[in-house]
Amino acid sequence: MKTIIYLIVKLFLIHTILIICSSCILIFAEPEIHLIPKGYVGPIKIVFGAVNGKAKKYENGFRVYEMDEYGILYTQFKWNRGAFQPNKTRKYYYIGKDGSRQQIWNISDFFLNDRGKFDIPLDDYRVQIYDSPGRFTTSRPYDGVTGYFVCSKFDIEIARKINEIRDENRNVTGIEKLKLSLKRNSSGIKTSKRNKHRLRHHWLDLRNDCIHTDNCLKDVLQPEKYQQLDLSDNNFKSVPKEISSFVKLLNLDLSDNNLTSLNSEISKLKYLRSLDLGNNELSSLTKELGDLKNLESLILDSNSLENFPKEILELSKLKILSYYYNKLNNIPDGIDKLKELEYLILRTNNLKKLPKSLYKLKKLVWLDLHGNSLKNIPKGISKLSNLQILILKSNDLKDLPDDLGQLEKLKVLDLEANHLNRIPKIVLKLKNLKVLNIRNNNLPGSEIEIIKKNLPHCSIILEYY
Repeated sequence: MKTIIYLIVKLFLIHTILIICSSCILIFAEPEIHLIPKGYVGPIKIVFGAVNGKAKKYENGFRVYEMDEYGILYTQFKWNRGAFQPNKTRKYYYIGKDGSRQQIWNISDFFLNDRGKFDIPLDDYRVQIYDSPGRFTTSRPYDGVTGYFVCSKFDIEIARKINEIRDENRNVTGIEKLKLSLKRNSSGIKTSKRNKHRLRHHWLDLRNDCIHTDNCLKDVLQPEKYQQLDLSDNNFKSVPKEISSFVKLLNLDLSDNNLTSLNSEISKLKYLRSLDLGNNELSSLTKELGDLKNLESLILDSNSLENFPKEILELSKLKILSYYYNKLNNIPDGIDKLKELEYLILRTNNLKKLPKSLYKLKKLVWLDLHGNSLKNIPKGISKLSNLQILILKSNDLKDLPDDLGQLEKLKVLDLEANHLNRIPKIVLKLKNLKVLNIRNNNLPGSEIEIIKKNLPHCSIILEYY
């Protein structure tokens, strides 16, 4: 009897050990090949476990995913569980109508070295995959949905630069980022005793921590000690009134909420340097915004602003203004009051013309007008003598002003998706130009050859890869 019990116990222990060991073994997913229609740029969506989706297909042991012209695939494959090896077991290709393939690299799969550069040689402006595919829903009847983006490194650098600007202005030099441990109870959120001794760090991170309470700031101890406050992603419809207690705040992040308006309490933040209001539902701004005289960075991306708030013109120290994806109809003549402005992001709005006062912004380095309805660029742009990046992509331009060629510091000129049939000859004298994007225009072959000949050290973008 003892022998039988001993054997049972032994088998049980062996079984347990095997289970533990098997859980430690890294399981690799089936390798994948993603085939994307040649020239497609934009989001990709793959729906797994679709009964009426494309039949399963393999190629040399790789799953084959073939996207349609809109970048969408419904497939009968189940979700591909397991780990992937960067750019080895998940490969991306442009596929032409003749079946020819051009590989696309996924830069999200490469690690940066200690100098912040890619450890592999990448063509500067090749089309690339951005954001590794991840399962972001498991809603039935499907087994999962994944997505990523196909875009040029040029577009990635634009997005990255804006994010860098945000990150730089969220940081306070010499201050350690600290997410405080918080205790939730029925009356709100309170800081733990341990955090009373951490006020020297001046950082309070409440991202996604105030969704279930309206009093998340009410019981914060010594709010006047904080210099940085992150309240992003909390579904706020209005700014908490307690915000006025953070009188020494330098950086405030209210992005990714549901704000429809700002209250006057924000005017009490006299030392504020950076304010992020991106991805809200703002259609106007409070007049008290103009009282933030020390503000250097203002992010208003993805709101519903139709008019340029005059309060912004009172912010004389402003260096960064990002107004991406709004409904802006015009830029006021008084824009030249922002004499310190270096970065002006106005992409994806409804602009049809530019005021000449814009050319008085002598310190402007970056001007992004991508995705508007501009039919011409007024003469005088040469006055922007410090301009290095000019993005005019996806407008209605048929011609360019001749004095554009006098922008001696210009490094990047993006003219993609316009109606240009010529490039002013003086532009060919921009010897510091590093990138010229002219794809999707009406330029004849002879014009392109002239550009290539006169700008031998410039990366000229004609195709999507």
